Amino acid sequence: MSYLDDIKKAIETFPDFPVASQRIIQIVSNLVIDYSELEEALRYDPGLTANILRLANSAQFGGGRRDIDSLHGAFVLLGQRRILELVMTNVAYKLLDVQLEGYQLRHEDFLKHSIWVAVASEQFAQALKFKTKETLFTAGLLHDIGKVVMDPFLVKEQQALEDVAAQQNEVSFEKKEKAVFGINHPEAGGMLFDYWNLPEEIASAIRYHHSPEEADKHQQVVNIVHVADMLAYVESIGIGIEGVHYHVSDSAFEQMGIDEDTLEYVASQSVGKMKEILNLLENEKPK
Repeated sequence: MSYLDDIKKAIETFPDFPVASQRIIQIVSNLVIDYSELEEALRYDPGLTANILRLANSAQFGGGRRDIDSLHGAFVLLGQRRILELVMTNVAYKLLDVQLEGYQLRHEDFLKHSIWVAVASEQFAQALKFKTKETLFTAGLLHDIGKVVMDPFLVKEQQALEDVAAQQNEVSFEKKEKAVFGINHPEAGGMLFDYWNLPEEIASAIRYHHSPEEADKHQQVVNIVHVADMLAYVESIGIGIEGVHYHVSDSAFEQMGIDEDTLEYVASQSVGKMKEILNLLENEKPK
């Protein structure tokens, strides 16, 4: 039995991506970010604006010595990159802070994995001196959004997945999904992003993060998210039911020119950065 039609219907009835958040992602995806536009878009998300102002006024960032009462003042104090990380993580938080029973992922593990891949994607770009946009953090953060769509179907068909796993033990998990459902979580995530009409570059990274050699556009972003995701599995960051059966694309490594030292550097840098963002979320959860 194929669940393909049912999954497509689930995508079409998935909660709409907030309009203000759509605008924020569009702005962040531009080659040159207009912070006046970002500030204007944030005004339509009072909860996120309040979180940013609370952070700017917190003791961790020197709050108390003066009151930061505007987004512009928060941008100046916190810096552009921290603002963008906070904005995008808050935008994605409600989507990612979920229990995925079918994937055997606790909500905190799913969130950690998503943030790790976002951070590691940025770290790879910096380490390899790639010219890239802020899109990478967003693409890494949302690369597994298809799991949220697919999870109820996995819960129903655990036995079918186990049967496929017994027959094809070394096959990567997304291929097992495809065998059972006619679609896998990268494809479902890409379809969801298309349905939301969000940037093609991010949709490509989501759709091909397990199969970068199949991408015909935005190859650099797709490759980086693939390798960052692979590194998360190597480091056992939120692996769930997928375990160690992960297809690694040799072509992605070759095109990026990654060596072992770079992998170790990115892994070491990403741990601290992930923890920092998780701490910010703990203190500044969306209201």
